[in-house]
Amino acid sequence: MKLEPTTKGILICLCAMVCFGWMDAVSKTLSTQLAPVQILWVRYALSIPLVLMLAVPGGLRLTLRSARPKLQIGRAVLISAEMTFVVYGYQTMPLADAHAIFALTPLLVTALSVPMLGEQVGLRRWIAVGGGLVGVLIIVRPGFAEVSPGMLIMLGCALMYAFYQIMTRIAGRHDAAATSMVWQTIGGTIALTLVGPFFWTDPTPEQWLLLCVIAALGVVGHFGLVLALKFAPAAAVQPFTYTMLIWASLSGWIVFGDVPSLIVVAGACVIVASGLYAAWREKLRTGAG
Repeated sequence: MKLEPTTKGILICLCAMVCFGWMDAVSKTLSTQLAPVQILWVRYALSIPLVLMLAVPGGLRLTLRSARPKLQIGRAVLISAEMTFVVYGYQTMPLADAHAIFALTPLLVTALSVPMLGEQVGLRRWIAVGGGLVGVLIIVRPGFAEVSPGMLIMLGCALMYAFYQIMTRIAGRHDAAATSMVWQTIGGTIALTLVGPFFWTDPTPEQWLLLCVIAALGVVGHFGLVLALKFAPAAAVQPFTYTMLIWASLSGWIVFGDVPSLIVVAGACVIVASGLYAAWREKLRTGAG
């Protein structure tokens, strides 16, 4: 049975979210033992051989050939910085809480698509963006509860990841998915090499094993997301990125015994509902199927 491109993109996205959910659980486990910068540095370095396998069919030289090299460098630096701060955020709060705030990302992408992609966003989609912000306020509860550093870090990471997704969509207009993935991994490794040695602690054999698991899950997840956006429109893929909340909650419960509070669940529901509504409006606008 041959799958339609959109269906294929959605299935790939779902698999990518599973990888990200469990990758974050392993990263949170290691973050109590090793510096986040070291975790990301080793993860990127270990990912290079796996990513280079993507270049084999067309050759490395052909795969590295980019129509927008400066954009690819910017993507690599931004996502490596964002992922480092995410691990710092995981140190201070449960995975489910962190991802509930991070779920604001697709709505931020909607807002940024106006100035950066020149897209038209109607009143109803702006209302959806506002609804997502309300959801974040429910979780953060400024003035009623202490705003933790982790909450602020995750809000910043959501904004950084939104910029990364916009840049990825622009890069996808000019370069193949393998090209974006190779540039992202090699560029991120170089950027982290500049700071990684200052945070180095010799890992134990068990920690090396977990670092390898993180690297493998990260490669599969990120390439899957890039590939999903190649097969299917962003409006069709975006609603399924919210399944990340399921895996974050499940892995957080199994590994750390964390159970989301009712406030976090309520805020997450508002954010997800707003994001799904925005995606539905975008699907109507573009006719994405």
